[in-house]
Amino acid sequence: MEWIICEVPETAKIGKELRESRSANYLFFTSDWDSFNQKDIFIASGSIQYVQDLATTLDRYAQKPKYLLINRLPLYDSRQFVTLQNGGQVFYPQFIFNKTEFLESIRQIGSEVIDVWKDQNDNCHVPFYQDRSVNFYSGLYAKLKSSIDDDE
Repeated sequence: MEWIICEVPETAKIGKELRESRSANYLFFTSDWDSFNQKDIFIASGSIQYVQDLATTLDRYAQKPKYLLINRLPLYDSRQFVTLQNGGQVFYPQFIFNKTEFLESIRQIGSEVIDVWKDQNDNCHVPFYQDRSVNFYSGLYAKLKSSIDDDE
């Protein structure tokens, strides 16, 4: 089994050095989203809020991932917006997604959403805009519909 980890360039560089120092030949680090084309499983934890439109990104692949496992995802019940995430010494722009629209975009690329859960470890407090705050993040598991047919 091979793992491809897509990260920001500086983190991917550190990952490549780690791979070499530990002879972990099954790990690959990249900053190129196209590295996920023709892979079976897409796992993301705490990174999709930095991607404007995940479904469109995945839909351009010739072979979409059969399985999506996403955690630490800021979903809520109002319109999508961008805010800043406090990263300690820096602030990162992040998307807060409308839950219904996000799940529908996953369905539109041919995946069936199997499960959605609360991720109580993360939240997003937006000062002065309590109605935009997200009390908990979410996780989701989805399967490409053709994979469901293959499993039966």
